[in-house]
Amino acid sequence: RLAEGERFDELIEAYREDAAELPPNAARLRKLGSALLYFGKDEAAAREAFEAARRLRPEDPEILIGLGVCLNALGEHSAATAAFDEALRLDPEALAGRPAAKAAYEASGRGERWP
Repeated sequence: RLAEGERFDELIEAYREDAAELPPNAARLRKLGSALLYFGKDEAAAREAFEAARRLRPEDPEILIGLGVCLNALGEHSAATAAFDEALRLDPEALAGRPAAKAAYEASGRGERWP
């Protein structure tokens, strides 16, 4: 509802509170990373959230895709490509139906930022 109402600051704060609950939860951290990246435009904080999620669930392609998009936004194209490649190794269909993530992957491979 917060996203639909474009109340992004409140959305991010809700995800921060949710992610801070113990024990650490990879899904909550992934959601926080996505909110920070897409709504907060805070790539550095998003990276921290995605990396924390990855430490908890290193073989989760969804986390790796989010991290890849985030790293692309930060201009770390080699690291972004590596994250996407790992996601695809774990699930060859990980980018199916995800044109924006696929575009970020392709741009990273060319050493470019997407969009």
